[in-house]
Amino acid sequence: MSSTTLSGLVSGIDSTQLLEGIRKNQQMRLRPYINAEASHKAKCSAWDSITTSLQSLNKTVKTLQDDSFNNFDLNSCESFKAAATSAACADTYNIRVSQLATAHKLITEPLDADVPLGSEADSRTLVISQKTGITERIVLRQDETSLKQLAKVINQQASHVTASTQLSDDGYQLILSARQTGTNGEITVQVENDIRLQDILSTHSGMRNLIAAQDARLDVNNVKYTRESNCINDILPGVNLELKTISEKYESLTLTQNTTSIKKDIQGFVKQYNNFMMQSSSFSKYKPAEGSTVTDKILLMNAENGALMGNAELRGLVNEIRYTVNDVYGEAGAHYSSLADLGIKMDAVTGLMTLDAGVLDSVITTKYDDVRNIFIMTKNRPGLASQIDKITTRYSGDSENKIQGIIKDITKNLYEQIEKIKKQRDNTQSLIDTQMKFHAKQFQMLEITMSKLNKVNAQLVGLERKN
Repeated sequence: MSSTTLSGLVSGIDSTQLLEGIRKNQQMRLRPYINAEASHKAKCSAWDSITTSLQSLNKTVKTLQDDSFNNFDLNSCESFKAAATSAACADTYNIRVSQLATAHKLITEPLDADVPLGSEADSRTLVISQKTGITERIVLRQDETSLKQLAKVINQQASHVTASTQLSDDGYQLILSARQTGTNGEITVQVENDIRLQDILSTHSGMRNLIAAQDARLDVNNVKYTRESNCINDILPGVNLELKTISEKYESLTLTQNTTSIKKDIQGFVKQYNNFMMQSSSFSKYKPAEGSTVTDKILLMNAENGALMGNAELRGLVNEIRYTVNDVYGEAGAHYSSLADLGIKMDAVTGLMTLDAGVLDSVITTKYDDVRNIFIMTKNRPGLASQIDKITTRYSGDSENKIQGIIKDITKNLYEQIEKIKKQRDNTQSLIDTQMKFHAKQFQMLEITMSKLNKVNAQLVGLERKN
């Protein structure tokens, strides 16, 4: 509102001070809107923090479900490289590699690289076939029959073989290579409608083997296996093998469960759970009002109260999480079936966890499967990880599956209320500005009226003195 200066010299009234008092009194009408907006924004911020903390907690149990109990230490072997997946299990395998898989390579006799090798025909067809049943037909113009042009066209149009030219001591040679290893990738070549080029490229007359196509062969625990590739993932459960060289004798591959990572991830879960509980407690905190919060006989709320004090949704979320972590999991009759059995105790008042590392070490060593089944779903019962994930999805949503979540609905409603409050505040401010202009005008009129009265009075006094 633009200020209006009133002297008050005529009326003897300090109009500026009076208007300021009226303005301050009118501005108090905005206080409920300002407080409500600040409260709603604080709630939105609190829910954002709760969501982040809940998702962090869920991430720790997902790590336990997906990685921790599938983390193995593997010893190194010379003839192959091994990597474990989530389907692996602790075991020992004796492996010997007797043959590596190779990709078929054909080579021509030495020739000039740039001289066309075909007949005078306008076109001919290069037919490249493999044992897999794949056949690629490439039409060549007369100017595309030199070794360099052949390599270029083949690489542009063929998807299962590659071509290159190589300079030897005797001249350039064209090399065709199968993209896949194994005997099924063996290449045969022939040329239609060009006898001259057929004599050079045909596998029956012109091209010869540079590297023969062969499968990989290995023995695992005295059982023989043949595979097309040196990358093998269907022999050992949950283990990918990459064959590197032939071995003269058996090598032992041992998969050992990495219990250190399990312990570390369980500790991370306990820490993140406590963070979630402490944050929830902070946002739902209640402190009684003190004497200083009494204004005009009205008891005000304590400023230290949490933004979500008394919120039913937050209370429900916390109760669900506490109930879930206190539940029993694993197979029926298991010796260890709860977090308490793992050395994780919970304070009945605060809900915070404490972990006895010694107990956890002992249980992991002696009852590994029981520990695993507490966190991971079994055939008959869900695990702790899946239950926490369900709660997290219900409250914080899942963008991939287009689930909005309870918290999203709450904050959406809060933001809509904030916009309404802003409009109400702006409307009220507009009314206040209008009223203040009216009051200023009234005081101006008072000054004018008093000025006129003073003039009349002065005239009357002058007439009286004349008489």
